[in-house]
Amino acid sequence: MVREEALGMTNTAAPAVPAHNRLVLTALATDVGRRVLQRMCAVRYTGRRSDRTVILPVAYALCGTDVMVLVGNATAKQCRHCVTGSRR
Repeated sequence: MVREEALGMTNTAAPAVPAHNRLVLTALATDVGRRVLQRMCAVRYTGRRSDRTVILPVAYALCGTDVMVLVGNATAKQCRHCVTGSRR
């Protein structure tokens, strides 16, 4: 069982987290997991309309002084609306 505190979520704002995301987020909370899952991190944001806290494991790449978040199948994800504020 994954403790919600380890995922950075509270009981009142915790959406359902898929099992594979819970596994990666739990691993990222450990020293060994961070060594094994290099270039992975957790991104936390608050839903614009729902006001719920969401935390997702994502890959990232360093581009000089910038950090680029890499999201698989990005066009199918809805979280980009919370970040960009855009809608189709």
